[in-house]
Amino acid sequence: MNILKQSTAATIKLGPFIDDTDGKTAETGLTISQADIRLSKNGGDIAQTNNSTGATHDELGYYNVPLDTTDTNTLGRLKVMVHESGALPVWAEYLVVTANVYDTLCSTDKLEVELASGHGLATATALQTVDDNVDAILTDTGTTLSNLITSIKAKTDLMDASAITYTPNVVGTAVTLLRGDTFSATLTDVGALTGYVSIDFTVKRNTSNTDDEAVIRIRKNASGTGDGLLRLNRAAPTTETGEIVVDDEATGDITITLDETATDSLEIGTYLYDVQLITATAVKTLTSGRLNVTSDVTRAIA
Repeated sequence: MNILKQSTAATIKLGPFIDDTDGKTAETGLTISQADIRLSKNGGDIAQTNNSTGATHDELGYYNVPLDTTDTNTLGRLKVMVHESGALPVWAEYLVVTANVYDTLCSTDKLEVELASGHGLATATALQTVDDNVDAILTDTGTTLSNLITSIKAKTDLMDASAITYTPNVVGTAVTLLRGDTFSATLTDVGALTGYVSIDFTVKRNTSNTDDEAVIRIRKNASGTGDGLLRLNRAAPTTETGEIVVDDEATGDITITLDETATDSLEIGTYLYDVQLITATAVKTLTSGRLNVTSDVTRAIA
């Protein structure tokens, strides 16, 4: 099964199309229109491709089939099918993966792996003590192995599995959101907000997505009306809520919140975000970075 990058245009080769009478002659002059190219996204209902361009013949009965960013916007299996008069049916299956996974396999990116806190891990000080003792074992200068083991045990016995170092939601420009949890992230010193008309926090899979295709879009209007959570998973929210609170207008401190019913519906993955300021005279992007949606263990939110 071949792979495709999520929300990225691609041209695939589909074929061979062969004559439905003799079962061997290549069909090189078929007219394959948009309506003839059918897709099923991750087991969903079959529908025509979003790309308005039909397929064009290459050679030997193989046709170039263009897919646009909407055709590849759903993670998982993508089945492409064409049933054209005069030829036997042709289909192919693809696996749509995130940009990070695709670029790791096909380019120079590196797979992003997050080490979760907790799970009984020791504190940094205790781990450093263990590391020092291991170094001493490897460069033993006379201290008996038994004494070193006893020393290590004395330290590990003091390790408290409940003493977990809390990692904040915001580290540098990276934001971490735990699926199914009430989300609150404070961004500080992003720039003066004096005289703002609106402030937008927008999260997308790809910069080519429109604002209506945003995974998360929250707006703060100075007027106090028409703001809050505007988009969730490329659609208008139903009962989910979110807001931006201006903590310090002069220094540019804001707190972004999203309720658990909203975060519970997000797909695990790495996204792009920015915070944009609109005033009466200017538009300015204050900060941007990656937003990582990580998986939870307990799925219940009520």
